[in-house]
Amino acid sequence: AGIKMQDGYDVYEQGKPFFCKDKDGNNFIAGVWPGDSVFPDFLNKDARNFFGANYKTFLLCFSGVIISSILMDFLGRFGLKKVFEKIIGAEDLEKAENLINKYGKGYIPLFYLFPLFPDDAICCVVGSLKVNFRYHLFSIILCRGVGVATIVFGVALIPEDVQNFTSTDPWEYIQVITVAAFWVIVAFYLATKANKFFEKYKEKKDINKKTISNIKGNRIRQNQKKKGKMIVRKKK
Repeated sequence: AGIKMQDGYDVYEQGKPFFCKDKDGNNFIAGVWPGDSVFPDFLNKDARNFFGANYKTFLLCFSGVIISSILMDFLGRFGLKKVFEKIIGAEDLEKAENLINKYGKGYIPLFYLFPLFPDDAICCVVGSLKVNFRYHLFSIILCRGVGVATIVFGVALIPEDVQNFTSTDPWEYIQVITVAAFWVIVAFYLATKANKFFEKYKEKKDINKKTISNIKGNRIRQNQKKKGKMIVRKKK
């Protein structure tokens, strides 16, 4: 994994002694997604110890988030929302219910991805709505995992001079805005598609239920007719 070269970025500053070197003994630099980046030398025992500590922290935090999210889902799924209200509060729960009712199940991953929504309350509401657990677990692992990684590793994708609005190059701002807009559009597009999928799935499920109900009804009526004929024959 590449680590962005940026002065003041904790992982970069603290990890300087542990990066791969080129033939001249300088840090090996290559351009990846965050821009010019350096790479941990995992053949070096000290490097493994240093970067391993961050990964252990990530795994610990990530596990805690997953377990708490599943617990919130179960509180809702098994009718214990009142317990959640006492733990978190009714206000967040109401906000989460309004969000899901307004935008639909397809937007659940987005709610977890952006740090603007009451994550735990959404977990509880999703459980109470009996949303497919595998879909919900996938959303939690993927999207809440991104949030945890951002906090632990301090992912610095935006150049510091753009963050501080000190850059004099308009192209840098255009690049950041374009990339951000692209991923937001992609995220909302996928959420819309997911909503349509859920709507079609529900329609098919309702049709299947009606078909099965009609079949059962026809069988009952046929059995009743047969019984009626048998009674008439016996009387004769």
